[in-house]
Amino acid sequence: MAGTCESRRTPTRAATSAHHALSRTRATVASQCFAALFGWILLVAAGCTQKKPVERPPASPFPPGYSIAVAPALNFSGATELDPVRVADLFASELDSIDGLTILPVSRTVAVLAREGRRQVESPAHAVSVAERVGADAIIVLGITEYDPYTPMVVGLAAQLYERSTGDWSRDLQPVEWSREGRPFPISAYAADPLRPRIQVQRVYNAAHEAVADRIKKYASRRNADQSPYGWRRYMVSQELYLRFCCWEAANRMIEERWQNRAEMTASLEHAKDRP
Repeated sequence: MAGTCESRRTPTRAATSAHHALSRTRATVASQCFAALFGWILLVAAGCTQKKPVERPPASPFPPGYSIAVAPALNFSGATELDPVRVADLFASELDSIDGLTILPVSRTVAVLAREGRRQVESPAHAVSVAERVGADAIIVLGITEYDPYTPMVVGLAAQLYERSTGDWSRDLQPVEWSREGRPFPISAYAADPLRPRIQVQRVYNAAHEAVADRIKKYASRRNADQSPYGWRRYMVSQELYLRFCCWEAANRMIEERWQNRAEMTASLEHAKDRP
């Protein structure tokens, strides 16, 4: 009887092997389940923390090292609280985000104007002269045609780019006409005019318009606006941030226009080659 009881308590070698195999199988299954669960957790976490696609700045259509100066803005809006130098600083800052461009400090342009006893660029010929004195390949002259700092904010912004030239042209000052035309300086009708702006953009940004709000959302996504309690709307409640957005939009449009000009010029040259 004792021997019988002992044999019942002692498992056989086959039973022991089967038990170990079952244990290993259970452990493997548990490990696989844990790995799958852990991977799922990582996937969910990555999905939760993944940043939204951001709008990247455009590439420069200018030659490498191309330098641009920005002149203090011409204020045609009548708003006394507008700082022309600050507007130029904001525009230069946004333009500087475009790879391949060298943006000169606005203070250098202001210093050149101060030595002349002036506060702003007064004509296309003067713009080119200032560009030469600061050592820039081109200079951008801004014009604020409309400015309402109260919600919903409205900013009318025009920008002209003048490249250095040896042409000896002059223009009379016509502030009233410029204001009506919505641009810093009137444009010559002659395409070959060496003082004709190489790029010009003009637009009114009204924060009440849905299209403008959509552009602000895309712009804010590049600036980690989600970290603010206001989110992307902070660019619609802050005067300076909204003005910065407008500067970015205008700078972006200038780059796009330059690319368009290059494409048209290339197409024209190709067409000329094909002609007999």
